Amino acid sequence: MAHRIEQATARGLISTRADYDRIRTEFGAEKQQRIAQSQLPVRDAITAMGGEIVAVYDNVWGLAARLTPTQIQRLAERPDVAFIDADQPGQNNEVTGIEVAEGSQLSQFTDASLSPVYDGENPGGSYDITFAMMEAGEPDDTHVGYEEGSGYTTSRFRAKYRCDNSSCWPVSSYTSPISHTSAVAGLRMGDLIDGQDSGVISTSERRRRSGYANEGRGYPFNITSNNTAGGTLALSNMQSLSVHPHVVNTSWGVPSYDGSCLGMSSFNAAANDLFENDTLPIVTAGNRKGSSTDCTIDAPASAIGVFTVGAHADTDTWFGDETDVRGAPIWSQISPTVKESAMGGVSYSEGRYRSIVDLTAFGCRSKMFDSGGSYTWQDCGTSYAAPTVTGAAMDFVDWYKNEVNDDIDNPGLLFANLLLMGDRQSQSGKLTSRFDSQWGAGRLKMRRYDDAGMDGPWSWGDGWTCVT
Repeated sequence: MAHRIEQATARGLISTRADYDRIRTEFGAEKQQRIAQSQLPVRDAITAMGGEIVAVYDNVWGLAARLTPTQIQRLAERPDVAFIDADQPGQNNEVTGIEVAEGSQLSQFTDASLSPVYDGENPGGSYDITFAMMEAGEPDDTHVGYEEGSGYTTSRFRAKYRCDNSSCWPVSSYTSPISHTSAVAGLRMGDLIDGQDSGVISTSERRRRSGYANEGRGYPFNITSNNTAGGTLALSNMQSLSVHPHVVNTSWGVPSYDGSCLGMSSFNAAANDLFENDTLPIVTAGNRKGSSTDCTIDAPASAIGVFTVGAHADTDTWFGDETDVRGAPIWSQISPTVKESAMGGVSYSEGRYRSIVDLTAFGCRSKMFDSGGSYTWQDCGTSYAAPTVTGAAMDFVDWYKNEVNDDIDNPGLLFANLLLMGDRQSQSGKLTSRFDSQWGAGRLKMRRYDDAGMDGPWSWGDGWTCVT
């Protein structure tokens, strides 16, 4: 069609839009007639052999039919049949908040049928579970999913900051939101469950778009300088926030800043200081594959006080179901560039035998918050695995503080408990001797220790040991 229109233009037959529309209509009608003529003998042959015509295409050279294997073989021998394709079922299900919550067992903390629900609201405490986030970009802070509930205009962002090379300062609002940052913030604490968006009615659709600690509160930091100086300042300022965050999450890192993966750079040291100040940093591992002897973890994820998250996903797509969330292989993207969940090192020269990666979470999702107040963002990568684990950590802190005690305020105790949330599987099977350089303790599989029948311990104790 396009070639014939080009020829008609060259011959002077098309000089106006009306000419173009007329010629295109004529050519289209001719094409439909030729297609119909070519289909007739094939349709007659299918009917004669007992097959069923399912669909006839007006503008495509072909048709759909239901045939037995013997009939397919006979039809393939005809000179006017170029090829036969078997019908392939589509996969319509998208991996949304429901599939990730169910597949990662997060729903046992957040399911509305439970009472109380542990979704970051801290029902017995004086304030909601709080996080800080550090990204090279701003979320859409006007999105209704960050508000307290239906009829409320109270934002669950406690305060907002920007940081450059020399300082961090509070801002009343963000002016240049990007979808990546909006999405990762939404995975941590985005909430439509309480009817924030009047256009999303059903409970299931609200869950599909919401995050995993949807009653939590946060402090976003935008690193406008997009470098380690700004990141270090942000980590420093987080230590003096008015409400101390239990966790700090970032889906932003600096590639090759700490190639040895020893965690000894100033950026990593700032993350360690945050840990020592009773906040657990949960950081994306990065998307550069590496190997067991080629550590490619982004800084500050290689710091020893950081809980580092890789990603697993069936393919580089957000289509799937709970089974994919539970058992997908390590995330990778073959085209256009080789990109895969980063590896720590398990050699002496790469991280002093530390696996560095601590856990993986599902790395693909659809219906995420975007920069325009909607839910169109869909993507894959460790950027979306890290906030999934952060939301899970906030739910666990919520449960622990209300069902056990406040010891979980210690980031070391939270770190140790999160390691128990791995399924202990890697690409090659069950982990038997150590954590894996790419999988850590395995896929995220949340456990509530007070639930009968769980495959975690029925109870969990902890204490202190002094080594001199």
